[in-house]
Amino acid sequence: MSRPANQLTREEAARLLPNLRRLKRRGNKLHAELTVVDGIKFPSKKEADRYEELKLLKAAGEVKWFIRQPRFDLPGGVVAVFDFLIVTGSPVKDSDKEWVTVEDVKGRDTPSGIRNRKQVEAIHGVKVELR
Repeated sequence: MSRPANQLTREEAARLLPNLRRLKRRGNKLHAELTVVDGIKFPSKKEADRYEELKLLKAAGEVKWFIRQPRFDLPGGVVAVFDFLIVTGSPVKDSDKEWVTVEDVKGRDTPSGIRNRKQVEAIHGVKVELR
């Protein structure tokens, strides 16, 4: 009886199994630690800490509201996703100062992050702050 081409014999599987067991799941390449706050998964502890800080600022009245992961369309079907969009005032009352902020929380800046921030500023006129 012949075996299908995509199946291993017991001997082949036994020979390969120790090698498969040695393969471990690698961590994040930037050493970010997955953190859960209020049932929301954050890709890094730093971003989760900033979320908690924004909640406190909102409770204190310094921030009116904020949203996570605002998206900006870029040429070529690319979508830039940052960490927070924060509203601290209103356009009428606070016309002399910035009242909307977009933040990107990073432990280490990457070339794609730099490129996305520059493109969003050039195309949409939005300055993205790095925290």
